[in-house]
Amino acid sequence: FASNRTYELKGKTLGIIGLGTIGKKVARRAAAFDMKIVYYDIVRLAEDAEDALGVHFVLLPELLRTAIEAQHRGWLGARRLHPKAHWLLQEVRARGLRIGIVSNTFDPPDLLHADLVSDGVTERVDAIVFSSELGLRKPAPEIYRAALDALDVEPANALFVGDRVREDVQGPAALGMRTCLVTYFRVDGGDHGLADAVAESPADVLATVDTIMAAGRGG
Repeated sequence: FASNRTYELKGKTLGIIGLGTIGKKVARRAAAFDMKIVYYDIVRLAEDAEDALGVHFVLLPELLRTAIEAQHRGWLGARRLHPKAHWLLQEVRARGLRIGIVSNTFDPPDLLHADLVSDGVTERVDAIVFSSELGLRKPAPEIYRAALDALDVEPANALFVGDRVREDVQGPAALGMRTCLVTYFRVDGGDHGLADAVAESPADVLATVDTIMAAGRGG
């Protein structure tokens, strides 16, 4: 038997773009559930018409922002930090190395930065570059250069760690960075042999760091 799911609509916000015939029908239905209804249209309704429908006019940027924030909140439960993430960052930092984050993202940067602060990541890294902030996505070389510049590190002295062959191996390698492909979150379908190292755990990432450092010392 199919399971039935129920959702509490009372007090929730509904955004409508274009309050035509269909939009008004949706608004009336939503009002019956005591929802907060905001709308945007090129032509605003008269105040008495808004009151009759129980809707509130907002500008389009505000409406879109409300929708993005709601979508972002919906993913919070699915976002998870690896149990060893803080440990790995702290161990790398303890070796006197700088750490940067480069991430392809869609959400506004302020929401993403807030997530990293909440997760205790921001305090453990030195640079953060989001594609939604820069306007370019991996594997565009500019996004890697932005992180390298922020860290004041040359490509030859950098190790790029990530779980996607195209974005986290081929892109960084084209600039001269060493690469470490991690497989403990997901296993990419690309050629793993293109990476300088493959890590099945955070401990493997740290081992790769130590190996590179030892080679640099001639040890």
